[in-house]
Amino acid sequence: MDSKPFVALVIALLLNVAGAIPSFSQEIVFYEEDFDSSDYNWTSNDLSGSGAKWARVDGGDVYPDYSPSPTSGYYMMYCAGDGYQIETLGTRPLYRNGMETSLDYSGWIYNEFANTVFLYFNYNIPSIANDFFSSQDYFSVFVNNSDGSLDEVFRTEDATDGWVTKKIDISQYVNNGSFRIIFYFKSGSFDREEGVYLDDVKLSAIVSRNPPLIDDPGEGGVSLTPTLQWSGVTGANAYDVQISQSSTFSSTVVDEKGVQDTYYTVPAGRLSNYTTYYWRVRGVAQNTNLIGDTFTLFTDWSTGIFKTVVAPPSLIAPSNGATNQSLTPLLDWSSVSGADTYTVQVSTSSSFSTTVVNRSGL
Repeated sequence: MDSKPFVALVIALLLNVAGAIPSFSQEIVFYEEDFDSSDYNWTSNDLSGSGAKWARVDGGDVYPDYSPSPTSGYYMMYCAGDGYQIETLGTRPLYRNGMETSLDYSGWIYNEFANTVFLYFNYNIPSIANDFFSSQDYFSVFVNNSDGSLDEVFRTEDATDGWVTKKIDISQYVNNGSFRIIFYFKSGSFDREEGVYLDDVKLSAIVSRNPPLIDDPGEGGVSLTPTLQWSGVTGANAYDVQISQSSTFSSTVVDEKGVQDTYYTVPAGRLSNYTTYYWRVRGVAQNTNLIGDTFTLFTDWSTGIFKTVVAPPSLIAPSNGATNQSLTPLLDWSSVSGADTYTVQVSTSSSFSTTVVNRSGL
């Protein structure tokens, strides 16, 4: 299991995260191997000199006693005492006392992800006796970094008698550069015609999406039922919208979840005149990872500000619909908070298409 010289950048997904806002998280698979093709990029190592190795086998034909893994075709990797037998003769291999093998990724995988990295794999350790595994028999997984570090991230001494999907968070071991995965098996107690199956190796990462870009309705003169708009976010299923008089959103006048469009019209009765409001929106995604766990992901909030229009003044005199008024009536109205001046119009038309009085700056 000694570290090999740096070979090349073999599998990579390069994300340009410079300047990006670490916000909307989404799990993506950036490496996978199901061993259904013979050109897999993994190397078997016999560490004990016993002839043991990992070999690619056909679970349906060569070794029909155990079904193939649940998420791919028949082919898988198998660790046993004599890889030559299983690869060339198709006979049942021997699980040997004292065997020690590793299956190494043949190169380096480069990590440029800012967030979590997961390792997934399916494994099956069948047994023909309850005491198949002891403390001398175990199956391990290591992460080997290009800086020479070698960390065991999984170890089991138990037979499974069926396929198990394993998920391991390896973020703390791979965020410093290039790495590879090593599967390791050691036998110290039995000679038996059984071994360890391995299939469907995947690496995924939680990557970031930027929050929505808002189209601010403006700082002043906004109606009491404005339509708030924003840009769509890739992968978002819906959006959450909040409006508050506080920049900390300690309380809200609107808290709408699951908005399906990229706009939201504020219902009547929620906003007041001549008031400053803060509003924000975030993208929401319902996501399912590779083993069926469903979870909700959010972007960061994008925040804006607007101020509503002042309230209209109330007419005091003359009263609405009054008749027999003088030709020089006194027009009186209530003062309005926030108003600096007033404009007065008088017209013979209810639509004020023309005016007989039009005075501003009063």
